[in-house]
Amino acid sequence: MILEEAAKFRTEADLKDVRRLLKLLEDACGDEVSFLNIGIEFHRRIGRISKNQILTSTYCGLLDFIESRVARLTWPENTEMSIYHHKRVRLHANILNILEAQDVSKIPAIVKEHHSQVQRR
Repeated sequence: MILEEAAKFRTEADLKDVRRLLKLLEDACGDEVSFLNIGIEFHRRIGRISKNQILTSTYCGLLDFIESRVARLTWPENTEMSIYHHKRVRLHANILNILEAQDVSKIPAIVKEHHSQVQRR
């Protein structure tokens, strides 16, 4: 629902900001904590595009909860982390493409892919 709202109401300023966050996400590949925090901010920024205050508040509240737990996590050195991060960057670039094109028909597939990549990790 949040992506549908964002695709419908996004402005050029919104897209510029999401592009900026995508670049930061790409630059953070290999740094697990930074990558997760920027990924959360990417999603938070998309959530703020919605005109539905209840939906935005609920979505951003969930992201706040997740973000509050990230700093407590530690990860072992993992050479495959960068590969995983680059896959996630491509997926988030596809989310941006959907917002730019306002193509809500692609949202169910991108949401499914987003969740399946997390579960496979």
